[in-house]
Amino acid sequence: MPESDNIAMVLISEAFHSAGLAPPAPQVVSNSVPLRVRLVETGRFIAILPESTLRFGTHRIQIKILPVRLRMKTPPTVAISLKNRTPNPIANLFIHELRAFAEPVMTRMSP
Repeated sequence: MPESDNIAMVLISEAFHSAGLAPPAPQVVSNSVPLRVRLVETGRFIAILPESTLRFGTHRIQIKILPVRLRMKTPPTVAISLKNRTPNPIANLFIHELRAFAEPVMTRMSP
């Protein structure tokens, strides 16, 4: 599991509590997603991992995804800029590409 001060752990705890369950007691605590993936690959652990890890890393990871759905509130992701400052062209390109990437993902996730 992620460390207790990690936003992911807060979301995981809220998801379990909203289902009327206590979160499981972690056997290993680490904010390192690669470490948690490697532990799961040993076959001796289970973990809650970000969907992005599962979606974009499945060709590299040797794990089985269990059919468990937790209802989790996801915090918004935002790009911010300084007041009265024009973002440089690289920042503008990054924001444009990020929006283009996120739009189809968000469309698929909408009910």
